[in-house]
Amino acid sequence: MTNRTLDKAQLTRFISWGALNTAISILIYAALVYAGLTIWLANLIAIIGGILLGHFFNKHMVFRSRNANTLIKYFILWSVLYLISTGLIFGFIELGSNKYLAAVFSGIVLVPISYIVQKLKIFQGQAHGN
Repeated sequence: MTNRTLDKAQLTRFISWGALNTAISILIYAALVYAGLTIWLANLIAIIGGILLGHFFNKHMVFRSRNANTLIKYFILWSVLYLISTGLIFGFIELGSNKYLAAVFSGIVLVPISYIVQKLKIFQGQAHGN
């Protein structure tokens, strides 16, 4: 299967591993907000944890990439997604959502964007163990 075609097994892995990573990130965010941290800082800490765990999951479990230089690209992607996520969280709060559900809604919006960029720009190339 070429890099630009839909690989249903890969998409299933992305959703499964991403759901686990997202759940962990949301739990970190919720715990930090509950502990009194600002939304900005709680989201930043949760995103950094999610970046490190997500890079491992996506490189090895989802895309099965052999590319060595993916962490910096992955970090850049998530730096941009952090800004979008934070904006979405505040936007959803402005629309009446609570600050916990706003993070969930933000994640739902970002999943397809993240998958496409990772597949086409970060973990493209030769994969192992397909």
